[in-house]
Amino acid sequence: PDRGTIAPEVHSFLEKAERQTSRHLVSEAALFGDILGVPITVLPPDCRHVDYDVIPLIITEGCLYNCDFCKVKTSTVFSERSRGDIERQLIDLKHFFGADLVNYNAVFLGQNDALAAKPSIIIFAAQKAFYILEIADSFIKEPRLFLFGSVDSLLDKDEEFFLALNQLPWLVHINIGLESFDDQTLARLRKPLSSEKIRQAYIRIMELNRRITKLEISINLVLGEELPKSHLAALDQVLTDRTIPFTSKTTVYLSPLLGATKASLLLEQFRQIKRKSRLETFLYLIQRL
Repeated sequence: PDRGTIAPEVHSFLEKAERQTSRHLVSEAALFGDILGVPITVLPPDCRHVDYDVIPLIITEGCLYNCDFCKVKTSTVFSERSRGDIERQLIDLKHFFGADLVNYNAVFLGQNDALAAKPSIIIFAAQKAFYILEIADSFIKEPRLFLFGSVDSLLDKDEEFFLALNQLPWLVHINIGLESFDDQTLARLRKPLSSEKIRQAYIRIMELNRRITKLEISINLVLGEELPKSHLAALDQVLTDRTIPFTSKTTVYLSPLLGATKASLLLEQFRQIKRKSRLETFLYLIQRL
């Protein structure tokens, strides 16, 4: 049709669509990467709540462990971004998303162990993100904040921090990599933790999920046909242990190790765990941004 007969808002939409060439999208991706300064190697599985439509904000780089089995690690020493850099990212992200900001209600604090940052940095980033990105004006309600954490970063945080999270204008999702409750398996994975400490973190997660209303902490565990039989036995024992106070808010994600080839075996293991577990249980296939 003659462009003169098209309504102005339709004309504007068509012009914008016409600009979305492959070259333009590559340019946009490069700009997006420049704003963050590091790649996003993986998103938390809890991002399923928003169909993985999240705005990333880097507050830390690297992680505490760099476990041997992990294929999304950055292999860098853990470090924390400054408040100035966090605010700079948010301003640049606001300009980058522009009018599209109203279609987002979720932010991912990266990279792979943002919970290891100082409490003051996490709270600062969460508050600044909410206001600078104008989350209150989003078309999608119930703002959500996502981040990864480790066993030590969880256990190191005190009660005051979790109460402060509960005062934020977000529903906060933290995903913790436990991987296994079995010492032999942890050694195979080269994860530098004991099963006793991981069990301690599991109990702490249950306790926090029961008490902190706007906090949901989920856990990751691994599956693999080459893992010791004691892994599944320990996992079954903990997930069915009725002496540990229970809360349905805790979600379990079971992640097949990279290189696993016996899909039918892993699916059967997953089904057996899911049938016995009192917790909501899902398979976790890594999603990249």
